[in-house]
Amino acid sequence: MDAIKQNSEKMIHYVVQLLEPDPALRLEGLVYKKLDRPQRQTTSPQEMLGLEMTRAGKEFGPETQYGKLCPCGVTVPCTCLAATGGYLLRCGEVEYKMAQTKRRYREKVERDFLTPLRAFLEVDIKNAVVSCGWSCLYVTCIELTV
Repeated sequence: MDAIKQNSEKMIHYVVQLLEPDPALRLEGLVYKKLDRPQRQTTSPQEMLGLEMTRAGKEFGPETQYGKLCPCGVTVPCTCLAATGGYLLRCGEVEYKMAQTKRRYREKVERDFLTPLRAFLEVDIKNAVVSCGWSCLYVTCIELTV
C-alpha cells in the first residue's frame, strides 16, 4: 500500500518537473492551485522568441541580409524561402508553433494523467484502505490488470 502511494507521488513529482522545469513557475502554479484560482497564462520565452523572429523577418524583408539567409545557400530570389519572407521569418513561425505544441502537451498531461493520478491518491486509495483494508485493494489491483 505504501509502495503504491510512494511510487505514485514520485511519478507526479517527476512529471511536474518535466512539464515545468522552472521552480519559480512551479511554485507560482502551486500557490494558484491552493487558492483555487486559475493560473495566469503567460507567454513562454520560446513563444516570445518565435514572435520576435517573425516580427524581425517581416520588418527586414527578404531583400536584406536577414532575409537572404537561407539553408540552401542561395541568395534572393531563393525559391525555397523567399516566398515566406526569408529564413528568419520561417524560423520564427516554427519556433512559435513548437511553443504552442508544448503548451498543449502540458495541458493534456495535466488533464489526462496528473489529475486522475492525484484523485487516486487523495480519494480512491484512502477509501480502499478505510473500507476493506489491504486485501481488498490488492484484489482490486489484480482485477484492474487482468
